[in-house]
Amino acid sequence: MTNQYSISNKMNKQLVFVFFIVMIAMAFGCICPRNYQPVCDNLGKQHNNLCLFNCASEQAMRNGQELTIAKYGEC
Repeated sequence: MTNQYSISNKMNKQLVFVFFIVMIAMAFGCICPRNYQPVCDNLGKQHNNLCLFNCASEQAMRNGQELTIAKYGEC
């Protein structure tokens, strides 16, 4: 009986962890690695990596704008 409780408790902790990760992703829009591989967009703004550019691009689309990659590397 204690073994089932232990497994259930462990699964509940994992579900809570996943729930918090999803909530963080929803609150901040997206979660990206911190690697530095800059990307320059068509508006002249530099993004630290492709993931952050994609996040900005999705936000721009929600605002009726379009971001494209002008250059891989610093602006």
